[in-house]
Amino acid sequence: SAHRKSSTYVLADVMPKLRGAFSTVIANKEMVVGFRDPNGLRPLALGKIETEDGARYCFASESSAFDIIGAEFLREVEPGELIALTEKGIETQIVTPGERRAFCVFEHIYFARPDTHLEGQLVQASRGRMGEIIWRESPVDADLVVAVPDSGNPAASGFSRASGLP
Repeated sequence: SAHRKSSTYVLADVMPKLRGAFSTVIANKEMVVGFRDPNGLRPLALGKIETEDGARYCFASESSAFDIIGAEFLREVEPGELIALTEKGIETQIVTPGERRAFCVFEHIYFARPDTHLEGQLVQASRGRMGEIIWRESPVDADLVVAVPDSGNPAASGFSRASGLP
């Protein structure tokens, strides 16, 4: 009916009441809506697929998911931002500005795929820099650097680079 509130209006009304870390995608017959918590703790990315009928947009928790479906990574959804994908295009608004940016360090260390972009950085590169920092903060007398488990390879490579150890 004409008196019903639009889905984006309802979500914009609810978002300031939500607590905790989240990135959420909701779909109905009219639109797909994605939004993040005000501090940006949980990642959410916006992508685009070119089709014969024009551009189509999509969301993913990791930018690397777009490679699998042939989409282009456009950008991260900003903390506190709500993006609606409709027949008319993209509608975006910052609904709940955060007091400070935050992120889950485990996304950078362990959760995210190495080919994902988070906080404007390629995760593989971030992990390598972490290994370099570990060497600067905790140098050791050693003969060899070994990554265990396998997810530690980028950090071990960074540690190896910074230390000169094989």
